[in-house]
Amino acid sequence: MNEPWTLYWQADRLDSAEANHSADDAAAIQAFWCSLAAALHTGGTVIDLATGNGTVPAALLGENPDLVITGVDKADIDPVRFLSTPGELASVDFRGGTDICSLPFDDGCFDAATSQFGIEYTPLQQTIPEAVRVIVRGGVVQLLMHRASSEIVAPAATRRFEMDALLADDGVLQKLAVFVASDTPADDLEAAGQAHLASEIVRTPGISGQIFEGINQAIQLVTTSNRQGARELCATMQMRLTADRDRLQFLEDCALDKPGFDAVIKLLEANGVSTEAAGELPAGAGAADDFVIGWQYRGRKT
Repeated sequence: MNEPWTLYWQADRLDSAEANHSADDAAAIQAFWCSLAAALHTGGTVIDLATGNGTVPAALLGENPDLVITGVDKADIDPVRFLSTPGELASVDFRGGTDICSLPFDDGCFDAATSQFGIEYTPLQQTIPEAVRVIVRGGVVQLLMHRASSEIVAPAATRRFEMDALLADDGVLQKLAVFVASDTPADDLEAAGQAHLASEIVRTPGISGQIFEGINQAIQLVTTSNRQGARELCATMQMRLTADRDRLQFLEDCALDKPGFDAVIKLLEANGVSTEAAGELPAGAGAADDFVIGWQYRGRKT
């Protein structure tokens, strides 16, 4: 899982795509974290698990700029470097390449542990005890986790099917690889492109549109005698699309159904956390009544 997320976070993204579905869910997520930030004292310490490019630290600092936040992630993150506008995140102690299963911190050194669409990707039997260990008695655990079949998770399968078609043995990227590797006609590549456009697969500008734009650029490089450049472009497109497909598969695999979420609550309570609030996090007032963002949890270490 490390490499797909490393590539994702190095592409100037604050949020994961699944966490930025609409203005309504963005507002609800912001309110969810602002409530915690307002409850923490000045200089309160927070560890954000699977922090990515710091979407939770950004939300917390926007409400309480005096918080001292450490963000850890197994991916090779560096938000201040890779974000075009890191803003207040410059004050966060980001630590990439950090395994949440074995946190490099003493017992009870944080006032709160947080995670947004991250901790559910990890082996919870190991990461939850670690999250609880590093917070003080009375400290808060606040989590937002993916809910299986939610309006945020469900579209992942559609996007993944689109990526699978582009990466298939008879798909356009494989045909492009053959075309740029040697002096062969573009007939097979053109036929694969037409087949993709004629298929019943849902095609999006952000996936198929960008791939076809890249294919046109590769063809142009070949026509200007820069076949090496075309090969490199083709390899980069294949690598990034494969990583994105794998990331979406991880998302689908790790999203929690109701029994899975209940098991997380039991695990937290078994590790000394008293549940204060747990359930679905609905979107804002402007969204459909049944729109659910994910599972929300708030508890306190006893």
